[in-house]
This record gives sequence, structure tokens and C-alpha cells, in this order.
Amino acid sequence: MPRRLLLLIGVLASLGAGSVHAQPSGLLLSADQVRGEFAGLGFEVAEAVHWTWSTPGLTTFRVRDASTQRLLMVLVYPDQATADTARVELERRAAPLVDGYGPSTWRANVAVVQASEVELRRIELSEYDREMEVIVRGGDDAAAPTASSTYAVDYDFLGVLDAALQRGNL
Repeated sequence: MPRRLLLLIGVLASLGAGSVHAQPSGLLLSADQVRGEFAGLGFEVAEAVHWTWSTPGLTTFRVRDASTQRLLMVLVYPDQATADTARVELERRAAPLVDGYGPSTWRANVAVVQASEVELRRIELSEYDREMEVIVRGGDDAAAPTASSTYAVDYDFLGVLDAALQRGNL
């Protein structure tokens, strides 16, 4: 199973553990609102996936900027308390939110991470090569480090979220 999927499953499973006192932020964004904001600006927006097996649920989707091959993974938590819990768990683990993507940036109940198509493909091929080596030589690849991108989320992507929050687009 690809490492990116395993990490995402781990993050989703950790949402049910523990609780964090949420700071009242007042505004929350829905996945449909965030998708609409990006689509309205001409970005390619993938269908949302709602992860119902985790409690509470989480919705994710990708945004693509075709002109630069930038990819944004958007994770929309159902409320601020759930987002805060996920954020604290992420800091405790000191690991990327989504393998292959850069560091996460948070706005209200939304987390975003960025990568490039080229970088994700390179990481995918590298992981495939490592897995094939394990199959041929035998053994375990548990100690092998997981590659991550160093791309921070660009300001134009963050500006979309900030504008939606400022308008109170609820």
C-alpha cells in the first residue's frame, strides 16, 4: 500500500483519540465552499472525498494549477475542535500531514499542503524502486525513510482561504 495512503489513514485514525480545547474562531469553512472558491478562480478542483469511517469525518480534495503543475491537498475538518486535535497530534508526531507534500498550513478548520506533480512522481518512483528491492532481496522496508516535499503552501493558495474567511462566506 503506498506510504501516502498509510499516513493519511494514520492521521484519520488519530482524530478520535484525545481532545483539545478549541479556541473560538467563529468561522468555519465547508468543503463545498472551499472547492467553490478555488474553482471560481480557475483552478482544477477534484471531487471531494468524505472519509466516513473516521469519527468525526474528514473531507479531502486536490486542487491543481495546470500552468505551474502545483498541487494542493485540502483537508477540511468538520469543526474547529477536530482540526485542533489533528494539529496537536501532527505536532506530537513531528511528521508531515501527507507524505510527499510540504509542511501544512492551517486556516480555521482547513489544513492545506502543497507539492508539485513532478516531485510527487519522483517520490512515487523512488518508493516503487525501494519496494521492488525489498521484494527481490527479501526483508522489511520499515526503516526506510519516507520522502516528503519541501514546498510550503504558496501565498496565492492561502489568499483564497483568507478571503473566504474574511468575507464570512458561510
